[in-house]
Amino acid sequence: MARKFPTHSFVRTIGGVGEVTAYDAETQMYTVQLVNWTLSEGQAVQVHSHEHSLASIVGEVAETPYGVGTVSGKDMLLAVH
Repeated sequence: MARKFPTHSFVRTIGGVGEVTAYDAETQMYTVQLVNWTLSEGQAVQVHSHEHSLASIVGEVAETPYGVGTVSGKDMLLAVH
């Protein structure tokens, strides 16, 4: 089975939005580092999940200090409307 989310793409998890940092083809598990959540001493929070528990955020609407925009790529670039 081909993987759906490449490394460095951003996805939505049950714990929030994160960046795919690894994929294990044998177990078909993704490792995702959450972008807006750290532990008390600053360590990153990681989620280990199967593909069916992740969703692409490309095309989602986001509010920014510059206006409302749409996520347009793997680097969370925004096209502000």
